Amino acid sequence: MQSKETKKTESALKNRFFLYFLVGSLLALLFSLSIAVRSIIPFKYAQLGQTTIVVRNVSTNALRVQGLSGTKSLGANEGMLFDFKQEGYWAMWMKDMHYPLDIIWITSSGKVVYEATNLQPNDYPTIHENTTACRYVLEVNAGIAQANKITVGASIHFR
Repeated sequence: MQSKETKKTESALKNRFFLYFLVGSLLALLFSLSIAVRSIIPFKYAQLGQTTIVVRNVSTNALRVQGLSGTKSLGANEGMLFDFKQEGYWAMWMKDMHYPLDIIWITSSGKVVYEATNLQPNDYPTIHENTTACRYVLEVNAGIAQANKITVGASIHFR
């Protein structure tokens, strides 16, 4: 037969365990929701060193194929962000380009894993492809990567 003190202690432990379980479950749910929201809401800006780039988001196959091809210019602090929705190996080229670019491959966590800089329009048909899986590819005007010390291993922050 258990004493009243033992029953109270067991009850308190059960309540405390339940509370910890509930708080842990809520935190896990909030973390999962934040990841889901991040994959749905397109980013508007990419922070490269001291430079903020306004990004055009590209997330459909048709828009990815078109990319910046045929455009006459890209604003000084503008870029195109290709969101492939999953980590993988993504090939890019300079087909129908009229100005030079820096192309930067970036993981979901914002780490630069590959870059091709100062690519000229006559670089086509050369294909550039990352060697480490990533989710994003960012195209910006040539020289932006160097000016902001963006190299493999650097971090790019999106918002």
